[in-house]
Order: sequence, then C-alpha cells, then structure tokens
Amino acid sequence: VCVSEVVQAELAAAYPGAAGRLKLLPLGVELERFHPRERARAGAQLRALLAAKPKRAKGKGPAPAASGPSGPVLTLAGRSLELKGLPQLLRALAGLAERPWQLVVAGARDQKLARSLARKAGLHERVHVFPHVDPV
Repeated sequence: VCVSEVVQAELAAAYPGAAGRLKLLPLGVELERFHPRERARAGAQLRALLAAKPKRAKGKGPAPAASGPSGPVLTLAGRSLELKGLPQLLRALAGLAERPWQLVVAGARDQKLARSLARKAGLHERVHVFPHVDPV
C-alpha cells in the first residue's frame, strides 16, 4: 500500500517485480471510518469500556466500576512497548499524578510487562492494558 504516487513510483522502480501489486491509498486512512464526527461516539464508547473495566483491590476482589474516567484518555498502541517508549511515558505521567488522565495501552505483545511497568510506577489504577482497541 502506497500513500502517494511518488512512493508508488519509487517502489515500482526499486522492485519491478512488485509493481503490479502496488496499490495507491492516499493518506492511508479510511476517511469515512475515521471521520471527525466519529470522535464523540468512539470516545464515549472507550470511556464506557474504561468505566466498566473492573479494578482489583488487594484481597478484596473486584472493585465497583467508576462512572468513567475524567480528563484526557491517552493512548499508546504497538507491539513492542520499549520501542514505543512506554517506560519513558510512565515516568512522565508519574509527574502528572495530580492531574486527571487515563492511559490505554493496546496491542502489546507482552501485556504482563505493561501491567508490571504501570504497577512499578504506581500508576496501575490509571493504566488500562488491552490486547486490542478499535483505532477509531
């Protein structure tokens, strides 16, 4: 998939055998699916998911769900947490503990590592790890 005609031409020149399989998809984004009008719906859906996600208190079983996160919901999506900078992000967010925010980590190859890093940073109540979240 090529994001521009220039990229398509460069790849066709570099890999002539693949030229017939190159597809042009300007912007590389499904404009209808990611239209700005979808933000409110998708944001409300994600916030509801976060509110419904059970929290576990030590030795007390699941805690009741909150009414939903306040403040910004930050996201980090990727397979490799180290390459994406999760440890650095958690250090930075630890400095913002007085402010409302939630972090969604999605698609991590090692979800236990994500949870462990959040716990070590003292942010486990505000970091939500999912195998997948709809990118909208």
